[in-house]
Amino acid sequence: DSAALLADLRQRIDPAFLPRPLYLVAALPRQENGKLSRAALAALAHACRARG
Repeated sequence: DSAALLADLRQRIDPAFLPRPLYLVAALPRQENGKLSRAALAALAHACRARG
């Protein structure tokens, strides 16, 4: 639940550093070697923004 996560983060992090908007995903995209796939992450972020 993104509302619960943001409420928890507000107690721990300065509001200026909170992400806006916040998208919840099941898992971060990884390459075969286990590293974060920045290209796939950018595509995922774009898709999330398009959905609203």
